[in-house]
Amino acid sequence: ITRISDGKVIDVNDAAERVTGYSKEEALETTTIRAKLWARPDDRLKMSAVLMKEGRIHNFETVFRKKSGVLFPVMLSAAVIVFDNDPCIITTFLDISERRRTENLLKARIQLSEAASTGIMNEVIKVAMNEAEKLTDSHISFFHLIDEDSSLILMQKWSESTLKVCS
Repeated sequence: ITRISDGKVIDVNDAAERVTGYSKEEALETTTIRAKLWARPDDRLKMSAVLMKEGRIHNFETVFRKKSGVLFPVMLSAAVIVFDNDPCIITTFLDISERRRTENLLKARIQLSEAASTGIMNEVIKVAMNEAEKLTDSHISFFHLIDEDSSLILMQKWSESTLKVCS
């Protein structure tokens, strides 16, 4: 729960402590802006505009920042309420990191399946490297196929982003 007038956090539950890494005491001493909870401040402004116009917002997706600095995607819902005679915003949010990982893995599988349907090994390897980079937040990937004697490189492939960096 945050106070509208100054954005001060006035209450948090145990789940918010666990997910964000801020203890209740730490959270109550700050605002979500000072804590830099919103990784994309423009999203906070968008959410606030909807709240002020409609009084509530549901299933708004954004990215929050933990106390450690780690970013994580959330889906939140919020409503304007009165708490201790002050206009406030009550917010609930769900860490959707696992859901995002699953979605991204499914997208990668579809891309690989489509590449495999071409029957072109080079295309499959290229897509596999590009998708692996996305899934691992990597920026470089390559594939070397070496013969049994480890004396000859039979195939060498680089991801699209690696080629851009190295060109």
